[in-house]
Amino acid sequence: MGKKKKNWNLIDTSLVSVLVAFQEVVVVVELRNETLVKGTLDEADQFMNVHMSNVTLTPFQGPKRKLDNIFIKGRNIRMVHLPHKINCEEQLKLSRRRQAEGRFRHMKSILGPVNPPKLESPQ
Repeated sequence: MGKKKKNWNLIDTSLVSVLVAFQEVVVVVELRNETLVKGTLDEADQFMNVHMSNVTLTPFQGPKRKLDNIFIKGRNIRMVHLPHKINCEEQLKLSRRRQAEGRFRHMKSILGPVNPPKLESPQ
């Protein structure tokens, strides 16, 4: 979230990896106070904190509200309802591939090209 460094090892070895894999997908988050939050999952971290956009907030009692963005602390989440149409295994593979590509681009920006061209010596 923001400029914080994510602990990928913690994410990869827990069920949070499933939540991270469903980024950019519409999900329903059920909160501990019986509120339902439906929207696009923008980001999730190792503590299950989530950022969502294009949100419909449905309290247990009261009218629905539309919000542009929302941040939910992981400790307030009871359950996350994932769409049935999307294959979870394929989504996890795609997420891992995106993470690996991002890490490669990051290392390439730090270290430069993997095989730099050889310069000819002046004669």
